[in-house]
Amino acid sequence: MVKNKKLKNIVPEMEAINIAVKNNIKKLNLENINEPNGKAFESICHGWICNKELNKFTEDDIDGSGEFGMDSINVEKNNKGGFSIKILSCTYSGGFSYQKTDEIQKGLKIVFEHDDYKKLINDKLKAKIDIIRKNKLKIQDVKVYYCINTINEPNKDCLKSKEQLLEGLREIFSARYDKKLEFDFSFLGAKEIFEKKMRNENPLSKKYISVKYKEQINQFNKNKEEELPKGKIEGCLITVDAIELKNMLVQCDDWIFHYNIRKFKGKNPVNKKIIETIKSKNKKMFWFLNNGVTMVCESAIKDRKGIIKLKYPQIVNGQQTIQTIKLFSKKELIGVDILVRLYITDNDEFFSDIAVATNSQTKIDYSDISSNKSEQHAIKYVFEYLGYYYKNKKGVEKKIFKRGIDSKMLGRISFATVNQKPTIGRKTVRDSVIFSEDNYKKLYDTDPYYLLLSFLIYNYCKTKDLGIKELDMATSEREIKHFGYFHLSSLMWSYLKEKDILLDRSKIIEMIENKNFDEFYNKAFSKIESVIAVEKNKNKDIILKDYFSDEKLDNLIFTK
Repeated sequence: MVKNKKLKNIVPEMEAINIAVKNNIKKLNLENINEPNGKAFESICHGWICNKELNKFTEDDIDGSGEFGMDSINVEKNNKGGFSIKILSCTYSGGFSYQKTDEIQKGLKIVFEHDDYKKLINDKLKAKIDIIRKNKLKIQDVKVYYCINTINEPNKDCLKSKEQLLEGLREIFSARYDKKLEFDFSFLGAKEIFEKKMRNENPLSKKYISVKYKEQINQFNKNKEEELPKGKIEGCLITVDAIELKNMLVQCDDWIFHYNIRKFKGKNPVNKKIIETIKSKNKKMFWFLNNGVTMVCESAIKDRKGIIKLKYPQIVNGQQTIQTIKLFSKKELIGVDILVRLYITDNDEFFSDIAVATNSQTKIDYSDISSNKSEQHAIKYVFEYLGYYYKNKKGVEKKIFKRGIDSKMLGRISFATVNQKPTIGRKTVRDSVIFSEDNYKKLYDTDPYYLLLSFLIYNYCKTKDLGIKELDMATSEREIKHFGYFHLSSLMWSYLKEKDILLDRSKIIEMIENKNFDEFYNKAFSKIESVIAVEKNKNKDIILKDYFSDEKLDNLIFTK
């Protein structure tokens, strides 16, 4: 196998952020300032974490130089009548630094403790501190985020510095502020920052949706926060009529299925049974015969009798039921009641965990479970930016672009190209292999430009297929072009590595745009053709259809 320089350690979320940085430099007119990338990155973190529009960034941007380790402070009223504060410190390049954490700690003391803050030169920072001091008794939570655009983990020194920071805040808040005030400090890398985007880009994250319910079967079951490492969670069972859920879908559209691991599957056998039950005389039995709906929300408020207001509602199981109900008129749905399991949590991981745990009505594949991972959404984000659709969930969807690929096929191509294992890519069709814990990271957690280029190379090889009508009359040329997509793609990728093209972003973009693959294809074809000729001289009974599924061929074609 060809050995070469290591490919850049860029994951999809990092590249999605890089694209957003380029866009924000233009939108904020930052071309002529010092360190425009850093300033644009600050605006991205502010928008994705604080759930703010880009034009709101300047209001919370306290300085341009990271003075006192802080770049923006967002103060806003929450739904409990108090104030929530988010403080961001952002570094576009490089890893986490304990010196920066120490600097943030000094800045927080100035914000929340020092009385001589008015001597500061930074007017924006002083104005923010004034707001905080005037409303100190109304502050209910403070969250501090240290953000970087890498996948580095904080080291021991950073974690030690964090504990010192938190201890210092506890002392300040217990002495000067409400003792019940909640606060936290988080290290956010590219993946965590992009996960915030995934959540906040959903318009429902800013809305309360009112739902009428017929019956609450039990009271909210609460837990103490310390019992669950992922935070607080509550739950209850309610009965909702089908008409109300149909109305809810009209209000929320497909955004309510953001965390669902599958898309709507149309009139499959399960959904046909749902239709039959609603059309039958026994439709009042629907509550007993159907698995119901699982819904997760960030918070729930009982507005008045029989009505509950849900913030950021998400249907994580039961999409097939709800989408099928949508097909019926309100008159046809009279008498149809549905059991709803309602969970309340503000932790994103719980949203995904509940989605996986409750989807038992039909078989869950590894591809279903991985479909909501941040890298899958980031690959989709980058592909669409470059003009290609990427299908990360099974089911029916509208294709925005004519050209594209689904996650399973991309994984197989990544086996052949990025991972240089063409035979495995060719013969692997099971989700359990492609999306397994051992393989998933190697296949998808890489630069999405590489993944798009590998797809285009594979697609190019397919266009060279001459077809085979009768195998016993096929020539070696036809067989190689018909059965050798993965091996041809893999060899072409190795030649790109030899020329260091994969280490130069401008050359990668040029190849994506112009698809200048002829030279590499011809070289790869000649190599495989010569290897096959030698092997056929040794064994005239070789059947190439089967030979391309033998890993022995991989070693032969990569031998100089």
